Amino acid sequence: MLSPNTTLKQIEILGYLGTKFPNWIGDDSFNNIVDIKLSGSQHCSNLPPLGQLPSLKILHISSFDSVTTVGAEFYGNSSAKKKPFSSLEILIFKNCHYFEALSMSDGQCQELTYLSIYCCRSFVSFPNGGLIAPKLSDLNIYNCPELMWLPEKMTSLSSLKSLTIRSCPLIKAIPEGGLPISLSKLRINYHQLLRIKWNWQTLPNLKNTLSEEGFPTSLSSLSISGCPLLKKIYDTKDSENKEYWRKISHIPHVGGSSERQEEDSFLNMKQAMF
Repeated sequence: MLSPNTTLKQIEILGYLGTKFPNWIGDDSFNNIVDIKLSGSQHCSNLPPLGQLPSLKILHISSFDSVTTVGAEFYGNSSAKKKPFSSLEILIFKNCHYFEALSMSDGQCQELTYLSIYCCRSFVSFPNGGLIAPKLSDLNIYNCPELMWLPEKMTSLSSLKSLTIRSCPLIKAIPEGGLPISLSKLRINYHQLLRIKWNWQTLPNLKNTLSEEGFPTSLSSLSISGCPLLKKIYDTKDSENKEYWRKISHIPHVGGSSERQEEDSFLNMKQAMF
């Protein structure tokens, strides 16, 4: 069977039509591979065993329509002495519409700093016991309409600085124990901001003292999406609306939409008012 040169550092496979990836994918002889992108496989129900690639830092998986779970087969040889994904820093799942659950055991993904689950409409479950990722600094969950819970034991994510939760309407509470005290940036839909009971006192990097609106006075960035009244309330043509801006004027960066163009417009409006 044909296979690429083992000196490759980057692999991108698009639109693979088979039901199983060839055996060379994931072989630890490809010890130089740093970046892998797999996209558009309609028929593979299992991801290839990539966990034993010693140099892999970036893994992007998108549009795998038959994958429902990510488990042991993904991590590779269970008898290997080396922990799976020993160098992995960035892991992205995107548009995997039947992907339901992510499995992760102690010792796996110890170097992971960025995890994104984007537009996985059937996703319902993080690993039992929570994410064991001591270096995770950025967690993004977007458009997962069946997901009801954030990972358990989030306080154990001692390096987490940024958390994004958007278009996940069934999430109504934060995990028992709250969020890690390291958190300094929160992006969330407006209705969830109001629905979830927040304990700002447990988040010293978001809060020194509370402002009139309940937002931390040390909050450096606020992005609110999914609120159709924002444009009306913050219409700069209406002089009466300046009072609303004053209530959030202590926040340096404020965004009002998930669309990049509208966020930029929203920032420009705030700067014009002050």
